[in-house]
Amino acid sequence: MIGIPCILSLSVLVVMGSAPAALEGCGSPDRISIALGKLHELDWQKVSLDQVRSVWPSEVAGKECDPGGCSLAWTPDRVISGTCECCTTFSFKTRGTESMARTEWLDAIIINHAAPSRPEVVAIAKKFAGALGLSPSQVRTMGTTPEENFRWETGDSVSGQMAAIDIRIHSAQNRWQLYLNASQNIPK
Repeated sequence: MIGIPCILSLSVLVVMGSAPAALEGCGSPDRISIALGKLHELDWQKVSLDQVRSVWPSEVAGKECDPGGCSLAWTPDRVISGTCECCTTFSFKTRGTESMARTEWLDAIIINHAAPSRPEVVAIAKKFAGALGLSPSQVRTMGTTPEENFRWETGDSVSGQMAAIDIRIHSAQNRWQLYLNASQNIPK
C-alpha cells in the first residue's frame, strides 16, 4: 500500500509541472516558427501568396485582392469580439498594370499571438524572432522592455539590404499579447 500514495503524488507533480495549454484557436508556436524559418530562408522579393500558403500551418485567406493579386492576406485563427488575439497578416507589394503582367512579393509579416502569461508570450516572441533570423545574442535579451526594435544587414554588404523586427508585448483582457512585425529587403 505504500506504493499507491507515492504514485499518486508523482502523478500530481507531473500534471502540475506540465506546460500550460495554448489558448483555444491559437496556432502552435512550434509550427508557426517552422513556417517562419522556411519563409526566412527565401528571398521575400520572390515570395508569392501561393508560396506563403504552401508553408503556413493554417489557412491563409486573401483579404484585399483584385484579379492581379493580393496586397493583404491573413489567418484569423482566434478573433474575440472583433479583436485579433492570434492572427497573422501577410503584406504584399504588387507591381504591374492592366497592360503589364502583375507580380506580388512578400513585404511584411505581422503576428498577433496571445498567451496566458508574460513568460509564455516572451518565449513565443523569442521563438518567432529567432526563426526570422534575429541573432541568438539579441534573442536572449528580448523581453526586458515592452517594446523592442531590431535591425540588421542581410546578405552581403554590397546589396545594402536590411531586415527588421518590431516587437510589442502588453497585457490585455487577462492575457498577454505579442505583436511582431517583420520585414526584409529594406534598403539601408
